[in-house]
Amino acid sequence: MTRNTILAVAVTAASAIALSGCLDTTDPLGPVQQCTLNPAAEPSVAGDTLTLEPGLRYIQRTAGQGPTAKTGSTLDVCYVGRFTNGEAFDANILPSGGLPPVTIGRGDYLPGFERGFVDMGVGGVRRLIISPALAYGDREVRGGNVVIPPNSTLVFDVQVLRIR
Repeated sequence: MTRNTILAVAVTAASAIALSGCLDTTDPLGPVQQCTLNPAAEPSVAGDTLTLEPGLRYIQRTAGQGPTAKTGSTLDVCYVGRFTNGEAFDANILPSGGLPPVTIGRGDYLPGFERGFVDMGVGGVRRLIISPALAYGDREVRGGNVVIPPNSTLVFDVQVLRIR
């Protein structure tokens, strides 16, 4: 990269930062709830465990507000994924970015992950306990520094940030 290119990038970035306070950044889809999940916090296990379907259980933390998600709903969510021993293996706690929206029943994510959002309102928080049959089954999954062993039950703390 030439010196002039570096200078041009720096000036452009500084201008964007200066102008950002003047721009209307209102999201046309409405406000996005802030994620309250903390991947570094010790996971709480208190609460009644309920069954959504065979292989998918949950503990309700917060019910959420307004209309609830159904099959076909598209959601902005945040989550922390853990093994059953409490060790976090993945997290997306950005308020509205990072993870593409989740459409329940579309099949873009683990079946248990998608189905776990059914009947949750905005701001709702749940702990999902997903059996191997609704997660990765008997496959070992490797990504980055993470290895998910075959036949792993996965635990996800999830929050609905917005229903589109």
